[in-house]
Amino acid sequence: MTLRRLATLLVRGIPVIVPSVLLVLVLVLRQADPGDVLTDFRNRVFDLYQRIEPRAQSDAPVRIVDIDDETLARLGIQWPWPRTILAQMTKSLADAGAAAIVFDVVFAEPDRTSPASASRIWSLSDDDVELRRMLEA
Repeated sequence: MTLRRLATLLVRGIPVIVPSVLLVLVLVLRQADPGDVLTDFRNRVFDLYQRIEPRAQSDAPVRIVDIDDETLARLGIQWPWPRTILAQMTKSLADAGAAAIVFDVVFAEPDRTSPASASRIWSLSDDDVELRRMLEA
């Protein structure tokens, strides 16, 4: 095999050899990634892209209902709220089209202020059977 023929084969093989070598090199670097060099590089490139052409702001489909001190003061009800109020709020959110409603609250104990609990505490006379039935419903 002459030197000229070897050079011709090498030149013809460059479109296959160079990308293959680069692919193997990138895969080895990706696997080894000493000190998160590749991750840091990828984050810097992403930041650069965002500075050059930022992503357009879109209206997020998530709404957060925050029960804060101002809300508590405005309603004049201390926390924890009776479950009936939380149920009304849940119904209002569902009626407004909420796809999911999540409470970031632990409901560890039964609601002591619910009408059903109140009917067990109050001693109602036999005349109040209808009232008891309505409260327990």
